[in-house]
Amino acid sequence: CAMATECAPKAASDLRVAPTKCPGTAPTKLGYEIKALLGSGTEGVIYVAAHRDTGRHIALKIYRDAQAPLVEVLRLQNQELQHECILLNQPVVEKEGRIKVAISDLCEQDLLDMVQKQKPARLTRDQAYALAAQSCSGLAHAHEEGWYHLDLKPENIFMNTAENGGLQMRVADWGCATKVMPNGDCIPHSKICGTAMYWPPEVIAKGGRTSDEESLSAVDSWSLGVTILTLATGRHPWDYAIKKDEQFRAFALLRRELTEALRQKRGKLSDAATPKGASYAQVLAKLKKLLGWPFNNSADALFTSVLMLLEIDAARRPSLTAMRPVFQRLHARNSARISRVVAPFAEEGEKDVLCGLVSPGTKRRHMDLTGASCPPAPSLPEDGGKRRRVERHPTQYLSSQSTTLS
Repeated sequence: CAMATECAPKAASDLRVAPTKCPGTAPTKLGYEIKALLGSGTEGVIYVAAHRDTGRHIALKIYRDAQAPLVEVLRLQNQELQHECILLNQPVVEKEGRIKVAISDLCEQDLLDMVQKQKPARLTRDQAYALAAQSCSGLAHAHEEGWYHLDLKPENIFMNTAENGGLQMRVADWGCATKVMPNGDCIPHSKICGTAMYWPPEVIAKGGRTSDEESLSAVDSWSLGVTILTLATGRHPWDYAIKKDEQFRAFALLRRELTEALRQKRGKLSDAATPKGASYAQVLAKLKKLLGWPFNNSADALFTSVLMLLEIDAARRPSLTAMRPVFQRLHARNSARISRVVAPFAEEGEKDVLCGLVSPGTKRRHMDLTGASCPPAPSLPEDGGKRRRVERHPTQYLSSQSTTLS
């Protein structure tokens, strides 16, 4: 999928000068005047354009012939994915059943660009709550319509500044999206997901492929969790969700330990089930330290909600439809400036004890957001195995049977 950024820099000086000749004559015939080159990708080239009569500025995308999407796909997306937290391309020129030119609303920037300009280079607490609530809302709406994004990452979420000074975030770039029809068929038929760094373990095991609608839903849940962590901490939590990745393996072991610690606290396990002294609060503190979670204990509810999305076992990973009210409620409480939000799985007043996890000298394999591009993806094995996904309410996931990373 193309990852071209459909956003507008705040100052005109940030825009590269548009070429004197624009490919084709479509913009002129449509009444648009090309103002600047915005970006390019494998799918095509994106320009800032203004309508001659209304002066409205839009992002105008001209597709390359080999990458042009099917007319039926974009039309179906525009019929079913209308939502304030979703940004779509609207087809305006068609040729032989494929889209040649599409337009979309012009946004200020994508979230990766936004955090790279901030100091420190990460989301603020308020921005993190807004990202979780709004992105989950848009994706949950898409899932209810049978659409699955499959390429969620910071570059594919765009933002505008609202009148009240807050952020309006919109999930964009639906080029990898799959629609599951009532009869089980998929449009388009490819189920290969976009970016390996944001793949869950079960997708990596299958070489980037998914097997059914429930697994498609689980992919978006995981990708949103990784995206929130990446933007909130200013660094990628791991390179790939594989056991050879030291950072991911440490996370997976602690994630399992957190589940067992909670079950022990609820009286469902003997004291020997977890290491001596490893309370739920201590394990949670280890995870926060490992991942670089920057916010204080009043944001523990957001952190534990993100951990729900990062359930290793896809069959027990909560859907974004189930998580939508959770993130919306947390965002509303944060907006109301409630001083303390109790984590959904921690007892009120329980004190976090920061404990060391990675020994000195351990090599960290994550990359920060200001670093170089992602290294090439490793060779990924294929596995045709399938798992049935059981729908659960978010508050049930930690009390379920834990799964050992294999």
